[in-house]
Amino acid sequence: MRVRQVSANRLFWSLGRGEGECVLGVELFCDGAGHVRRAIFSRGKCGRETKIFEEEYAVEEFREILWAAGALISPEEDGEGGVRRMILEAMDRLRRAYDGLE
Repeated sequence: MRVRQVSANRLFWSLGRGEGECVLGVELFCDGAGHVRRAIFSRGKCGRETKIFEEEYAVEEFREILWAAGALISPEEDGEGGVRRMILEAMDRLRRAYDGLE
């Protein structure tokens, strides 16, 4: 099971276990300057965190990425798990976060 955490300007999900006791995760967040950042990091014991990779997108660029991600899954391919619904909910949360920045 993947851990999901959502706050006003952040989405987090777990990628699973890395080496030893480390958990790998991805976090999307709005930085308050009109950009979206995606960070991949490793969390170890006692909350020790190491950033593995981070990238930054302009708002319009990230909106295009979200549109493309939503277009990948047609309603016919969306099984009982509601994958399309989950993607659309995540996109909606990010749009609301952008609206707060603009």
